[in-house]
Amino acid sequence: MMSSFFSIKSDVISEIAIKKSKFIAWAVPVDNADKVEALLEEARQIWPGARHYCYAYIIREPYQEKFSDDGEPSGTAGLPILNVIKKQKFENVLIIVTRYFGGILLGASGLIRAYSSAASDALNKAEKRLFTYCQEVKAEISYAYWGVINHRCNLEQVLIDQIQFDTSVKVKFLIPIENVEKFIEMLVFLSNGTAVVMPGEKKYCSIKNAS
Repeated sequence: MMSSFFSIKSDVISEIAIKKSKFIAWAVPVDNADKVEALLEEARQIWPGARHYCYAYIIREPYQEKFSDDGEPSGTAGLPILNVIKKQKFENVLIIVTRYFGGILLGASGLIRAYSSAASDALNKAEKRLFTYCQEVKAEISYAYWGVINHRCNLEQVLIDQIQFDTSVKVKFLIPIENVEKFIEMLVFLSNGTAVVMPGEKKYCSIKNAS
């Protein structure tokens, strides 16, 4: 399993017109295939009366990929959209391409180019987001040591997921899996051995936007 992947930061809508047909591509970040049907219904409501609502998605974990031609000739819509997602190396992405038919047949090759272009245009406009396989690290830290630890975390761009100021500082960090051991050693060292540290669950998290 690779430790990181790219998704998109937020929804993107793009529109192209080819021989009077209008293709509206909606790229959406998703992490669960159960959300897809609701998003398809939303697309039907936003763009009512279209001839086709074709789509493709790739979900990272557990890995799933699916596409639909929604009435277009087999292999001319959903699969080209899926191939664009793969070519641009995105995951946890759904792209729905809504087509308003303009009365001129495009042929199989024309449809493939149209759906590919619509999907590519949407992803090209999207802001990439890098997701990294992380582990939660929960810690209770004395106020006497929190200042220096917080300063180090800021320098190293450590992601603080939750923080509570109580009798001690209770923090939940999200740390890239390959850095967990060194991070815990740092907490113990900077707290003079007083920090109470407990590794938590592992999951994908967004540390920072991709350039």
